[in-house]
Amino acid sequence: MSAVAISYYNLSMIPKLTPELSEALHSNGNQPTPVVDPADNQVYFLVTQSTLDKARQTEDEDAIRDGIADMEAGRHYSVDEAKAQLQQRQRDRLAR
Repeated sequence: MSAVAISYYNLSMIPKLTPELSEALHSNGNQPTPVVDPADNQVYFLVTQSTLDKARQTEDEDAIRDGIADMEAGRHYSVDEAKAQLQQRQRDRLAR
C-alpha cells in the first residue's frame, strides 16, 4: 500500500503579489482581476477586501429580503420541518 502525500496550505502565510499581478490589479481599478492557474488553467479573480466585504453584505441583504418576502407571502414552515429538511439534505450529501 502506498502512502498518499497530502499538503495543506497554511492560511496564516498570505502569499504576496508578484509585481506583474500588482500592476494588473492596480491598473484594473476596483474591478475583479482575472488570473489563471497554470497547473489546471482554472481562472480565479483577485478583488480587494472591501469589494469582497460589499459582495458578502449584498448577499446577506438579498437573503434577508427574500426571507421577508417569503414570510409575507405565507411561505414558511415550522422549526421541526426545517430540521427535517436539513437532516434530509445531510443524508443526501452523504449518500453521494
